[in-house]
Amino acid sequence: MDKFYKDSNLYNGKGEDGINWITVNGTHIPIKEGQSKEQTIKKYFASKHKQTKQSLEEQVNNVLNGTFKGSHITIYDSTPNLLKNLGFPDKPILMTAKHAYLVIKDKGVYKSPNDNYHDLGKETFLLALKLIKNPTMVLQNGKNKDEVVLILNWYDKQKNMLIMPMILNGKGNKNYIEIEANIIKSVYGKENFKNYINKNFTLNDILYAGNKKIRDLQ
Repeated sequence: MDKFYKDSNLYNGKGEDGINWITVNGTHIPIKEGQSKEQTIKKYFASKHKQTKQSLEEQVNNVLNGTFKGSHITIYDSTPNLLKNLGFPDKPILMTAKHAYLVIKDKGVYKSPNDNYHDLGKETFLLALKLIKNPTMVLQNGKNKDEVVLILNWYDKQKNMLIMPMILNGKGNKNYIEIEANIIKSVYGKENFKNYINKNFTLNDILYAGNKKIRDLQ
């Protein structure tokens, strides 16, 4: 108990024997000599992540059973080559745990009128994430070059082709640290797919189609 009281000032940034500490999400981390607070946090959680790194399916399972810790699941640690060749920034691809839940389920814990359930199911969702490496088409969403839509060669339960809106150069959370990342907004089957394409995109918006690169993203 004596040691507990000696360390009770950890929240103030200093522990016993003159050691400086930082508290992140209830975890007390010693700041080593010569390290900044940011370096200390990144190194600590990077080490922790290596020991407890979960597969994508494990992350998704935890999202569905309510035990996932954190705000974003990690889809890829870096951007797949085909997308990098189009000019996408080489950053991790993330998705919020909430949006993954909404994509997979037909109903659940989120009750807001703005929470749209897409009922893809877990297997189709995981397959869609694999198809990021080889999309059918990549389209720029309007004038903002950091908003794109991937068209995937698969379908929902109603046989509607899957689309995946994505934000480039966004921000997400990985290993308890906010980082720059490419963020998947959602995945869902698009009704009246041909009309959607004709109404919202022109030839100039096509970044990629099939195995042919149409034009650079930049």
